[in-house]
Amino acid sequence: MRRIYEEDCCFSRSGGSSVGRRIVRTKERSGGSRGGAVDPAFVRGLEAACRGGCVATTRFAFSMLEHEGIRPRRRAVLVLGAGVPTAQGRRWYDAGGKAYDEAAIAALAAFRGVLVFRVKERLLWRAKALLTGTATLAPLALAAAGAAGAGLWLAPAAWLGLFLAVEALHACELPASLRARRLRALRRGRAWGRADAAAAVAATLAVGYPAWMPHRHGVFD
Repeated sequence: MRRIYEEDCCFSRSGGSSVGRRIVRTKERSGGSRGGAVDPAFVRGLEAACRGGCVATTRFAFSMLEHEGIRPRRRAVLVLGAGVPTAQGRRWYDAGGKAYDEAAIAALAAFRGVLVFRVKERLLWRAKALLTGTATLAPLALAAAGAAGAGLWLAPAAWLGLFLAVEALHACELPASLRARRLRALRRGRAWGRADAAAAVAATLAVGYPAWMPHRHGVFD
């Protein structure tokens, strides 16, 4: 596991800790970066300034995975933070002090690292929506078929009652659905209107939680 650090992960947004400021002054006294890299001691200082936060949390998380018997199948890179602002743009640094720009960070993510994961995640939610939509609307279709004279296991009234019971469960999800979709609109900088609310209600009543849960977590952003 290789960790790549940046400055913001070690400072508060309101101006940073005294430890963080000492680190920056040390970097400036040492002459800044050399050939796109910094002294490894500078990276160790960043890590030390954040030992109770991102570093400790990361180590604890992977220790728990190891304790549970989970072993990584391939090498991984963990990128922390939004980058250090420099004259050449934002930079991230690995343990050896090597600098990475935004293009290099994107290359580290690679096709298998991010793109495939996001595509699989979206396809999974689409499949869930198809499954729950079928389960929701099938009783209504069977009730209509029974009313038309088709011989089915249950009477049309029973199928209709089952459909209404599923709809009642979906109706309980409406407050969460409206909140999730409203937040998604805000993240995209869009105004939230009645048409959006109507679409959220219709989608939730049709398929249930796959209509709003992925939007809550930004899967389709």
